[in-house]
Amino acid sequence: MWGCSERPVDAESLHRRVVHGGRGGMCQEMNPLLFANLQRLGFDCYQGMASVVLAGSLQPAEQPFEGLVTSKNLGDTITCMGTHQAGATTDNLHCFAGGQWVDVYYFTRALATQPVIAACAEASFRSHPLFSNHVVVTKPLPDGRVTLMDWELKVRKDGTVVEQRVLTSEEERDAVLEDVFGLNLA
Repeated sequence: MWGCSERPVDAESLHRRVVHGGRGGMCQEMNPLLFANLQRLGFDCYQGMASVVLAGSLQPAEQPFEGLVTSKNLGDTITCMGTHQAGATTDNLHCFAGGQWVDVYYFTRALATQPVIAACAEASFRSHPLFSNHVVVTKPLPDGRVTLMDWELKVRKDGTVVEQRVLTSEEERDAVLEDVFGLNLA
C-alpha cells in the first residue's frame, strides 16, 4: 500500500533481518514475527494501529496516537512521529496485575498514514541498529518501574514519576547500570 513493499514473515527472512541484521527489538521487525507465529498457532490476526488505554480508561484520548506508545499508567506518553489518527476502539489487550485484569492497549483497524509508514520503513531498513548509540534499560519494581534512557533516569511508583535526574558522567551512568539494573559494562 502507498508504494511500500511487503515485509516477508517467513522464518528465514525474519532470522536474517532480526538476528543477522542486528536489529532485534525493533517493533517493525518483531511484530511481524509475533504476527506470523500467532497465525501459525491458529489465531485470527490482523495488522492495524494500536494505542494505549490512558489512565486505565477505555475511552480514547482526544487525539488517539498512531503506532504503539507507552501508557500514562506506565510513565511518559510517547507519540510516533507526532502524528495522530482517529479510529474506533475495536479490541483491547489485557494484562494480569495486582490480582486483576487491567486494560493495556486498545486497537483500531485504521490504517497508518503515509508519513508513519515512511518513517517506519526508513527505520527498519537502516544499515545499522537503531539503538547502537543509545542506552535504553528498564526494570520492573513491585509498585512501578525504573528506566534509564540515555542519560535520564526515572523512577515511577504507581504510575507517577517520583525521581527524575540526568546523569552527568559515564562513571555515574555505569554505577547506576550496575547498582540499579545489575549490569556491568566493564
